[in-house]
Amino acid sequence: MTEPVSRPWPTEKIKPDIIYCSISGYGQTGPMSDRPAYDAVIQAMGGLMSITGQEKPTRVGSSLGDITAALYGTIGILGALYRKKDTPWSFFGK
Repeated sequence: MTEPVSRPWPTEKIKPDIIYCSISGYGQTGPMSDRPAYDAVIQAMGGLMSITGQEKPTRVGSSLGDITAALYGTIGILGALYRKKDTPWSFFGK
């Protein structure tokens, strides 16, 4: 991301090159951005419950939505760390 990001507190005053990750189930903006994204709800809305092989829509055993979000967040942070290694200045809109 090369656009400035909105942070809940002024981290750039504490450490300008801090890496910040924010994960939201329905996105940072949009009509549902203020709603909580519980894993079972995300599984139902995404259609995952309909392919479990059960007669009725059933939640999968593990929290795939939560795990996937955490993994993608980790990948993003690692990418930012890698880029930061080769970029001496802040790349978050500065």
